[in-house]
Amino acid sequence: MTWSRPIGRPPRRGLHALLALAVGLAACDFGGGGGEGGCARVHQGAYSLPVKRIVRQALALRLTQRGVDFVTERIRALVLAFFEVDPATGRAVISLSSLGVGDLSTGLGPLDAEVRDLVLTVDLSELEVRFVPGSSPPRLQIRVEDAVIGLRSGALAGTVDALLFSGDAACALSDGPGGHVARLDLTVELELATAPNGGLAVRVLPAQTIDVHDVGVAVDLDCDLPECLDGDSPGSTAECFECETICPAVDVASALVTLVQGALDDLVDGLLELLADDVANLFLDGFLNGRPLAVEGTVDLAGLFGPILPWLDTARPLGLLVRPAGAAFRLTGSGDALGLELVMDAGADAAPAHPCVGAPGADPVFEASQRPHFDGVVALPDGAPAAYDLALAVSGALVDEAVWALYASSTCSCPG
Repeated sequence: MTWSRPIGRPPRRGLHALLALAVGLAACDFGGGGGEGGCARVHQGAYSLPVKRIVRQALALRLTQRGVDFVTERIRALVLAFFEVDPATGRAVISLSSLGVGDLSTGLGPLDAEVRDLVLTVDLSELEVRFVPGSSPPRLQIRVEDAVIGLRSGALAGTVDALLFSGDAACALSDGPGGHVARLDLTVELELATAPNGGLAVRVLPAQTIDVHDVGVAVDLDCDLPECLDGDSPGSTAECFECETICPAVDVASALVTLVQGALDDLVDGLLELLADDVANLFLDGFLNGRPLAVEGTVDLAGLFGPILPWLDTARPLGLLVRPAGAAFRLTGSGDALGLELVMDAGADAAPAHPCVGAPGADPVFEASQRPHFDGVVALPDGAPAAYDLALAVSGALVDEAVWALYASSTCSCPG
């Protein structure tokens, strides 16, 4: 859709050129920041579009509730893919030993112990990913409440220095009386914003909640642990005296809270670092098919189209700008009408005007009118309503300016 006050009917050749330009840019390989390669230069230092040529809020994209649901489900899948999954239970598997977790104070003087081979499972089936309505810039919330943390394996091993004996001892760890070792409340948020260079910035917000509660762990006697066997064969209990004495008396519940809390803090930090990059890529793919958010530079019309359109052989380069418009991302609506919008400034100009154009008269200035209202429904040719996932609105002012710039570059003004 387009919106603006028209400046009159553009020349037919200008419309053909505009269509060719749109098709060419869609297939264009944008060059890098240094201006090398590609048919358009991204952030090309040698060119800057004149300020008067910038049409404010000329482009608007909207991801409707259906599109937002698709994106949040993709992000939820990214979160779940971060973890190994126990095929028997479908729960996420977290090996604390692989995270460097080992030290554990039991609060019992005679036993100086550490955790060994501790592997937890977390039920993330109720994991929720959503945009926070009314947030500006938009915030993406990842949340799970009262998730069950189970114990897949683990042992408590150390040395005993008691009055009557000393030596190595170990105890097996298992779920507590409630069938779990703890429950987890987790809330973290990511913010979608635009970086100073016009790129997409996904920022992890500092306020996050990681609460481990309802802790209950069973400390079991297992005489087959190496520290309890002292070299004997499995099944022997001849050297299990230290373990038989220590294991029934050990209470690690309070210490386990600190242990699991710290491990999950580190794990969530790593998850968020990964998500910040993956979410940025997901939005770039979803909105712009991987194209950069900010483009400023020139398009070589003669080189790009001259071989197939002879009347473009002498065309001058076309200056282009597309960039986020201030706080480009915004959430609008609520409930089923919630949507995510991206608003961008854009502009076009002959860089410079072709000599054959002569003095075109007063240099027009194009301004977009009020942006259209996206309601998530479009009328089909037969009049039937249809919901859409992604909408793009192009200001008619930008279309008019593009035709004017093509005219000034001699694309549609010189004979031949």
